[in-house]
Amino acid sequence: LTDNEETRASAWPFRFILSYTVDITATTLSTIIKYENTDTKEFDFTSLMHTYFRVPDIAHTTVTGLESTTYIDKIKSVTAQESRTEIAVDANEDRVYEDVPGIVGVRCGGETVSIRRFNFKDIVLWNPWAEKAREMSDFGDDEYTQMICVEAGTVASKISLRPGQTISCGQLLALEKDTN
Repeated sequence: LTDNEETRASAWPFRFILSYTVDITATTLSTIIKYENTDTKEFDFTSLMHTYFRVPDIAHTTVTGLESTTYIDKIKSVTAQESRTEIAVDANEDRVYEDVPGIVGVRCGGETVSIRRFNFKDIVLWNPWAEKAREMSDFGDDEYTQMICVEAGTVASKISLRPGQTISCGQLLALEKDTN
C-alpha cells in the first residue's frame, strides 16, 4: 500500500509505503507489517494487529505471560499492575498491557497459542462480554463466548519514523499442545 492523492487529502497527509507479509505453516502464522516513511517530514503512529482468536469456550480460556505488567483498564479508567499468572475473562475486558517483556499465551482445550512479538511493545486484551456484544451491530449477541482478542501492537506510546526510515513489526503465533 502506498500513499496517493486521497490518502494525502485525509487525516494522514504523509507519504508512505506499507507492506504486509503473511506466512503460514501447519502450526504457525507470521504477520509482519513494514512501514516506510517516504515523506520529507517525520511522522508517528500507533499500530495493532487485531488478532481475534476463536475459542471453544471463553470460560475455559486463559491468557498467560502478562503477570507483573502494568496495564491501562480502558473500562474502569485505571492503571494497575497485573498480579495473575493466568487471566480468565469473565466480564467486559479492554486492557492495554504496556511494555510486555516476553511471550504471551492463549490457552484453551489442551492447546496454547504462543504470541511472540517483535518491535511491538504492548498487548491489548479485549472481549466485549454479553451486554457490549448486544450493542455492537457487527458482532453476534453470543459470539463473545467463543472469542478473545489478544492483540500485539504499540498503542500506549507511538512509533516515530524520520524521513527515509523503515521499521518492521510483527508477531509469530505458534500452536503448541499442552504437555500436562
